[in-house]
Amino acid sequence: MNTQTVGFDEAMENYEIALRSAGYGHSNRLTLLNRAGMLIQWHEKAGYTGLNELVVAEYFHDIDRRLCEGVIKERHHRNLFREVERFLHFCETGSVELPYPLKGSRYRLTPEFQRVADGFLASGDFHPNTKNDMRWVSHKYFVWLVQQGYESS
Repeated sequence: MNTQTVGFDEAMENYEIALRSAGYGHSNRLTLLNRAGMLIQWHEKAGYTGLNELVVAEYFHDIDRRLCEGVIKERHHRNLFREVERFLHFCETGSVELPYPLKGSRYRLTPEFQRVADGFLASGDFHPNTKNDMRWVSHKYFVWLVQQGYESS
């Protein structure tokens, strides 16, 4: 599903149907729809009618900021990330079930920064633990670059 072609209202309706079909209970569906709705509000405030990678990155940065300021706890932070990731995954694939995330980082990158990070990680024969640490650091750096206004390498 692509929110650029169906619009946010239809995407939310389809998401709710998919969650119900996957067996999510009423309260869980409401929570997941609320999280998706918050992300959509960020997009609408920025003037977008479909998903935008920079707005998504800003939204994730805001979640991180709230954790650092002590507004939310680590567990709630983790849940917010996963719930928003579930909606984004649904928009990309039509599936509400998340794949097992890459160990080491949950930061979402722009396609170009993702290509650079993947190339860097593929450039050497690293121990798996080292590779996970390198993935986390490189992703965190690229997210910081986006926050500073750099959109490509």
